[in-house]
Amino acid sequence: MGVGHAEMVYHGAINLLPFYLNNKLGDIMSDAKKVLTEKLAEMDKGLFFMGRDRARALSYHETEDLIDELRESVAIMQAQVNTL
Repeated sequence: MGVGHAEMVYHGAINLLPFYLNNKLGDIMSDAKKVLTEKLAEMDKGLFFMGRDRARALSYHETEDLIDELRESVAIMQAQVNTL
């Protein structure tokens, strides 16, 4: 008895599934890496502005704004990690 067309399509799809999932996972990981890299660069820049090597001290309001931006970056990174 021969294999029907529907069964051939099913087996073909099953065989391609790991390839498809690996590609999708690669896309997701690539996007996550990009977002995390960008946010880490923002955090590094913010920490530099608050560090000893800065050109001038930040005002109270500038410091508060920078802390808010860094907290937002952390929240974005945490959300991105949760998608992995």
